[in-house]
Amino acid sequence: MEKNILVIASLIRVFLILYSTFHDKYFEVKYTDIDYEVFTQAAKHLVDGGSPYLKDTYKYTPMLAYLMIPNVFLHILFGKFFFCVLDIIVAILLHRILNDFKISERTVTKTTIVCFWLFNPFTMTISSRGNAESVQMVLVLLALYFLMKNWYLYSAVFFGLSVHFKLYSIIYVVPFLLKIQCSYNVPLYQSRLKNGVYVFLKKRVILFSAVSFGTFVFCGLIMFMRFGMEFIENTYFFHIFRVDIQHNFSFYFYPLKYFKNLPYFSTFKSIAFLPQLVTVVWLGFKYSAHLPFACFLQTFAFVSLNKVCTSQYFIWYIVFLPLVCPYLQISFQRAIVIIISWLLGQIVWLFLAYLLEFKKYDVELYVWMASCLFLCINVGIIHQIIRAFSLKQRSIIESVTYYKVCKKMISNNEDVDDDLMVAGNISKDFSEEFNSTNPDDDDDFHVENGEKTAVVSKGRDTNRFPFTRIRSLMKMDPDLTISSQESVFLITKAAELFVQLQALEAYKKTKQAKRKTVQKKDLDAAIAELDCMAFLEGAID
Repeated sequence: MEKNILVIASLIRVFLILYSTFHDKYFEVKYTDIDYEVFTQAAKHLVDGGSPYLKDTYKYTPMLAYLMIPNVFLHILFGKFFFCVLDIIVAILLHRILNDFKISERTVTKTTIVCFWLFNPFTMTISSRGNAESVQMVLVLLALYFLMKNWYLYSAVFFGLSVHFKLYSIIYVVPFLLKIQCSYNVPLYQSRLKNGVYVFLKKRVILFSAVSFGTFVFCGLIMFMRFGMEFIENTYFFHIFRVDIQHNFSFYFYPLKYFKNLPYFSTFKSIAFLPQLVTVVWLGFKYSAHLPFACFLQTFAFVSLNKVCTSQYFIWYIVFLPLVCPYLQISFQRAIVIIISWLLGQIVWLFLAYLLEFKKYDVELYVWMASCLFLCINVGIIHQIIRAFSLKQRSIIESVTYYKVCKKMISNNEDVDDDLMVAGNISKDFSEEFNSTNPDDDDDFHVENGEKTAVVSKGRDTNRFPFTRIRSLMKMDPDLTISSQESVFLITKAAELFVQLQALEAYKKTKQAKRKTVQKKDLDAAIAELDCMAFLEGAID
């Protein structure tokens, strides 16, 4: 990733931090997050030899208060700069994951995706306001990165730390353990719910669980020895049993407020937790084969169905979005509609909340209705994203399947020309049938200085291609349904890729840069696509 991009993103955050001091002084609604003052006050208590929980609004691990001690000794803005630095580190980690695991092959695409995080007004505002979510994001991404690298011990340590900082990240345990299970080269379906017990008996699964749990317990034990039960109560119990009856994005706040005095209130709280639990666990099992996507869906559903939901929670799933985008097959127009819908839902809620909180208008019921609307929007977005993901995966499976067919047919036919294979003439068996339907086509190659150079076929009547016979040679997935038109297109495309590959080899041999039938940049792109198909082929064998 270009350093200039990081520098520009850093300068913008510095400007926002400096602007916050001006804004807080002259505007009614403060720019600085109220929690930032809580962090600083907790750090002062630690410096004075006391507990960070002397002020009852501090509901976090003492580790965060220790990190904020420089706010007392150096400058009050230290914490904001610290969180913004971690924000930049998040972008670097995202780029590293995209690059190392070839989630996106194109450098331009990877940079653009990471810029979504770096220059996102939402993420820039969250960190520059003094919100500590970037600490959690770094821990979660490190756990994800090391797990995808199969470095289980490192991943387990950071996963344990992330759960210590914020309990919600425990939801990732399902896809994480299933990912480790898949590293044994066991078919994916054996890692699903029907063999769930078997999953947890694997050696690496046990090792990961033991190390992550040990890290969590070790950190908690140190804090417990220093601060006693108030650490457990404020860091964990408060968030587990928290019921916030003040207005927030959660559609539960209004019912909880008016049901709290009813005899079945505790039952209602328990029932309210079930949809969240079932949805999050199911998504973890369903999409565990694609770890970033599973984590994104789990977090999105968890935040949307949580009994408490504030703007800072949105960052929990936004951080995965750069890793999810390459997995989606979605039009630009539909993506814009999704983004606008998500933003409009928030704008409506924030406007009504402003009237309620600052203007003291009696619009609490309308705020709750806006919360319900926002939930519906989020559910619709999740549905659209899953649909876009399914379309993309189907496209990949189809392409890989036909790639395997072409490769198998080539390897089994000794009469195929060693120097090149022309689009349409996948094998000698099909060449006569194909050419008889296209008698007027030009030759598919010409000879220059004794060397054959391939010409990519254009304008062929692909509807007349003998796809039926090709389909009969392959072992199709019984759950995979492909139309005839799609079969024709994908077979022809796969064949043309082989043509381009062979043409590049011929081009390198002749070294005649002035005259080449196929542009080298197109051939390089074809090779990259073939390599990608070859890589994906192993994933579905």
